[in-house]
Amino acid sequence: MATVESKFIGFDPSDEFAKWIDRLSQRSEMKKVLDALGKGGVTESVKFIMQKKVEPPLKDSTVERRRKKSNVPLFDTGVGARQIAHDVSVVDLNTRVGVPDGYMAYHQEGRVPNAPKREFLQLPDDDMIEKTIMFYLEK
Repeated sequence: MATVESKFIGFDPSDEFAKWIDRLSQRSEMKKVLDALGKGGVTESVKFIMQKKVEPPLKDSTVERRRKKSNVPLFDTGVGARQIAHDVSVVDLNTRVGVPDGYMAYHQEGRVPNAPKREFLQLPDDDMIEKTIMFYLEK
């Protein structure tokens, strides 16, 4: 499985962010926060693919050849976009967004012969992470 992860590690206890995380953990809200961040990562990854921001872009001839062959090219609204999923581990304060081993994973990791690496998995940015944490703190 190809994944990207966000891990909260090595907090300075005097850090405000560490205090937020500690308060959420004490209230047993951390799983909800990490789940929301994982869903955000899936959304961001799908948007990234659909906006054709993945570098390097596929050539039009490659896309057409794949459409004729399988009807599901990598950057289409088909199977590829629906394979992106997330999982959460509260024990490690970890959110993971990924795709099962196969065509999409090979592109993410650069394991496709004669094809460049195309990293499309995304995590929410720091602003989104902070807003999500604040939402659950204020709730």
